[in-house]
Amino acid sequence: MKSIWSATSEVTKYSSKRPEHPPAIVDKVLSFLQKKYSGPMSRAVDVGCGTGMSTCNLFTKFDNILGVDLSEAMIEQAKKNFAKDSVEFKVSGAESLPVEDCSVQTVLVGRAIHYFDQKTFFGEVNRILVPGGVLAYYSVHFPTVFVHQDEEKSKLVNDIFWEYMDTYLEKYWPRNAFDGELIGSRNRRDYYVNVVKPPFAETEVDETVSYDREVTLADLANELDTYSAAVKHREDKGDKAGDDMIKEFLRKAKEALGVDSDQKKVMTKNSFYVVMTRKC
Repeated sequence: MKSIWSATSEVTKYSSKRPEHPPAIVDKVLSFLQKKYSGPMSRAVDVGCGTGMSTCNLFTKFDNILGVDLSEAMIEQAKKNFAKDSVEFKVSGAESLPVEDCSVQTVLVGRAIHYFDQKTFFGEVNRILVPGGVLAYYSVHFPTVFVHQDEEKSKLVNDIFWEYMDTYLEKYWPRNAFDGELIGSRNRRDYYVNVVKPPFAETEVDETVSYDREVTLADLANELDTYSAAVKHREDKGDKAGDDMIKEFLRKAKEALGVDSDQKKVMTKNSFYVVMTRKC
């Protein structure tokens, strides 16, 4: 299976324009882990680690950390972003992890499990986790865009953003290659919480982590351009069509807000859902 983000140019864009993964997610996972586990915190594995945006939240929490991703370009960028003695990044799929049996306290998956062969991956998780160890996988609702203290303009710019998500990119959202489920712009929480079946009986879902992010219209356009559907749109239609889509989005957004500059600042609300499940 090939990663969507195999091109170095797309990886560079991804690394610089995607919003952060809040450290509070790992705090929630560790709280769940330590309810029933009191042993050494020797190792964590971040599967589908990308450029290390999720991996860095594990720093100082475990003696050793491994990040793996199917994309060689993602792994090379992660090594550049986070060079630490206690952290290692390797090219690997989720379905065959380069990790010893019963050696890991936490397996983390940030915004990636919808690409996995989950049955095979869960077998690997069961193999590498210690008793009492935890698998946590999470994602985020795509942003709600708003203008501070202006409901009318908030609705206008948010509607434009979602017009691109729901219409222009509709046919490019990925389908899981193993279960056939469409992972669209609006159904990801349902997929994570209700469709994916956790491998262990003891499971909790946390939806308390969220934050508001101030961005320029240019930042928002660049983030839109990193989404998997936008990457596939570029592959299908070419870079000119991809660039034109982003330019048109900016034109419409500026017109709606009555501004000439793409440096106009707006806010985005980013709300996460985290599924945590414990090996007996």
